Amino acid sequence: MSLTRRQLLERTALGAGVVAFGDLGTLLAASPASATSGLRRQVAGTRTAAELFGSLRPGSSVDLHGEMIEGTDVDSVPAGVTVQNGTFLGQMQLYDADRVTLEGCTFIGDPTTELKTICKFLGGDGWQVLDSTFRGGVVASQLGMGLNTRAKGRQTVPTNWLVDSCTFLPLDGQWGEYPQGHAIYCLTSPRVRMNARIEHCSFSGSPFGAPLKLGGTGNDPHREGVKGVVVTDCVIGGVPDDAGRCLAVLTQGQRTNVALSGCTLTAPEGAIPWVQAMDGALVSLENTELPQGVVEYATWWRGGFIFQTEKKITVAPGEQPPDIPHHIEWS
Repeated sequence: MSLTRRQLLERTALGAGVVAFGDLGTLLAASPASATSGLRRQVAGTRTAAELFGSLRPGSSVDLHGEMIEGTDVDSVPAGVTVQNGTFLGQMQLYDADRVTLEGCTFIGDPTTELKTICKFLGGDGWQVLDSTFRGGVVASQLGMGLNTRAKGRQTVPTNWLVDSCTFLPLDGQWGEYPQGHAIYCLTSPRVRMNARIEHCSFSGSPFGAPLKLGGTGNDPHREGVKGVVVTDCVIGGVPDDAGRCLAVLTQGQRTNVALSGCTLTAPEGAIPWVQAMDGALVSLENTELPQGVVEYATWWRGGFIFQTEKKITVAPGEQPPDIPHHIEWS
């Protein structure tokens, strides 16, 4: 199901408001902490993600009708399975989940427990997350994409993946060992073009970091990055920092090359949407709306020596800013 721009804006505006998830609406109408605490009590004794996927055969489908599943690592995911309408609580990591589809699911973080992620795909080709909701969490990311380093003798990169018509609600906090928290964090390898798409999604934003982070950690900017990610027709909100900036998109790594097409970046009145291309990343923006915002290019490396250079472009309403050669392109 592809959402209209109006529906995406409405979802983004919900932000920290109460959102009902089917039969769990009454439970989730409580505060985030008590709601998740109630879910944890209910999930006790239910199936784990490993048990769920372990019960499926390749190519099969299952409708969970809101059943709660405890998030766990899943080392062996049957290829081509479809899981619909499940409620996943805690951290779930799927290794090499080829052609797996998660549709109509709800992923809920625990505000009392720090986790790296709520749902993360490590490797895997052709997987999809469709029409799903991500809520809360004290995490580095609500939805993550990374390398599968468990593959024998090699590392596998997630490729040909799709995230479509999903809603990302605010985080509860960021994972303690990581300085920021994101709705989506894609950290893989620049050696492989992923052919990946993020489409028709809404991001409410949180005060802990950019909703979208695509690229490296900043620890090794020469080698880090992601290639082949296109973000299309998304509404990306933000929460202002002390300077009134709403960091919506952060790209990082010398080898990062991503594109935003037909997106709208929003911010509360008086705040400014912000896009950053860090450490030599390249981001292309096509028909992307910043009602009034700032695009920033910054880097801290030059031939092995460290420099601090920044270039900021303020985008006035209706204005198309100039390119920053090799870093930011507009069309």
